[in-house]
Amino acid sequence: MKKRILGVLAVIFLLIMSSSPVRADMGPKPSVNITFINAPDEPYYAVLLSDKESYGPWSAGNAGSSIEEKEIAAFFENYTDPDGFYFIGNASRIKDNTYRWTYYPPERFKILVYFPQSGRILTSEVQERFAFDSYYTCDLKDGSVIRNPHYRENLIGFGIRVVLTVVIELLIGLLFGFRSKKSCWIIVITNLITQILLNAVMGILDYSSGLLVWVIFFPLMELIVILVESIIYGFTLKEQKPGRRIFYAIIANIVTAVMGFFTGVFIG
Repeated sequence: MKKRILGVLAVIFLLIMSSSPVRADMGPKPSVNITFINAPDEPYYAVLLSDKESYGPWSAGNAGSSIEEKEIAAFFENYTDPDGFYFIGNASRIKDNTYRWTYYPPERFKILVYFPQSGRILTSEVQERFAFDSYYTCDLKDGSVIRNPHYRENLIGFGIRVVLTVVIELLIGLLFGFRSKKSCWIIVITNLITQILLNAVMGILDYSSGLLVWVIFFPLMELIVILVESIIYGFTLKEQKPGRRIFYAIIANIVTAVMGFFTGVFIG
């Protein structure tokens, strides 16, 4: 049984490491969210220009466009920024005066806004992501930008991730036969502690060191969580044999790690 458990742990480690840094599709992703004010009475389009020619899956010259109008798509693809910033994709027509980039947004960027009816072009000063979910307000009169931390939205997103993790791991625990009141409380308290610490550490890493460090450390932190929970459950959950306790910790964390990707994309 011990050899089987060690073998499963080794496979999990290799799978997690093989996902980084190319994909790192587990866990929530940083985002850039912009609210435009003083918008004129005409359609307009926006994008973030990156200081790097490629970032994550995005790259200049192979940017593509989500805009159906060929002339407007061509404008962004052929735009030359005087400061050497690049169009790497994700331009969109602005609806409800909001713009979101939720999958690998550039760390340093300029906001480019295009008004096709008047031919007006507006660019902001250089901005930097300042939090896991960075919020800005851009004034379309002069292109000025202010940071809008949105602590409430970040806390809500954090809370949703933690609650979903606890609920899912508790349900999986019930399927594994851990149904006593004591076992349920152990699972809930353990997950509250590990998820709060995991999200706090990853938030600090993203804020201080950027996406690359976040991508490298996320699978390592997930592996640590699996090991910690395996040890805790191995000693405290008495309803099943030790091997089943550890196997539960592994399966539950794989499921919630995959879930983290979807919460990151759809909830942010």
